[in-house]
Amino acid sequence: VVEYINRKSKMKGNASKIFAVLKCCCSCCLCCFERFMKYLTRQAYVQIALTGDGFCVAAKRAFWLVFRHAADVGALGAVSTLFVWLGKLVIMVTSSFFCYAVLTQVDMFANQTLDTAVPNAFIPCILVACLTYFIASTFMVVYSHGIEAILMCFIADEEAGTDQTDDAFRREVRTLNGEAKKHYASPDAQSEGHTEMTTTGSNVSYA
Repeated sequence: VVEYINRKSKMKGNASKIFAVLKCCCSCCLCCFERFMKYLTRQAYVQIALTGDGFCVAAKRAFWLVFRHAADVGALGAVSTLFVWLGKLVIMVTSSFFCYAVLTQVDMFANQTLDTAVPNAFIPCILVACLTYFIASTFMVVYSHGIEAILMCFIADEEAGTDQTDDAFRREVRTLNGEAKKHYASPDAQSEGHTEMTTTGSNVSYA
């Protein structure tokens, strides 16, 4: 809508500086909102895989989960971004280095007297660098999404463990203690215990 209004104003020739500033602000806000919604959508899909809930419920849970652990998510997000960029850089530099080594050390390409000689090795290296950067970017996106998914699973598991582990353990202990008291307080359990003691005593006496 903003771009449509901008084009119409340019066609009429009455575009003002105030409108240009407002257009830039609106475009920036919409771009930030779009990036946020894409990120929240990825986290919602992770929650759907974990819980099996609908998209809206999973998106709400993912939003509050990220909000409660904003520091952890931000720190790991920065580390994962650095890791992804380093991976792209290493792949690009390594491929370019091997390309340059082949073009300068192999006699078929380095010997200028041959028809297969490459007069300038930097142009193919630049092409290889661009191509390998594009391929590395495509593959490193998978690692980036995997890091986000593992982080969300870890945070969800940590919250579930913090909230439920101690209470569940106490409930389990109370349940086991109650069952044990009921068992040993019943007449059948007392008779079984008396019979067992008698049998044990008779076995000892016979021994």
